[in-house]
Amino acid sequence: MSYRNAGNAYGKTCTIAFTKSSQVLFYNKTQFEKLGLQPSRTWNELVTVSKKAGRGHEKACHRV
Repeated sequence: MSYRNAGNAYGKTCTIAFTKSSQVLFYNKTQFEKLGLQPSRTWNELVTVSKKAGRGHEKACHRV
């Protein structure tokens, strides 16, 4: 996968990297509140939160 297409999923651009080495994660605070989720603090929490947030939205733009 090329650097330019790294932020693509399901034929859509989901993220645009401004540098290849930055590790930044943005989240939708309103959606998290609706789902009763808290932002993750570890990689394991990120996997768990992503699965919960993605239930029913398997075609949404997210990668873990």
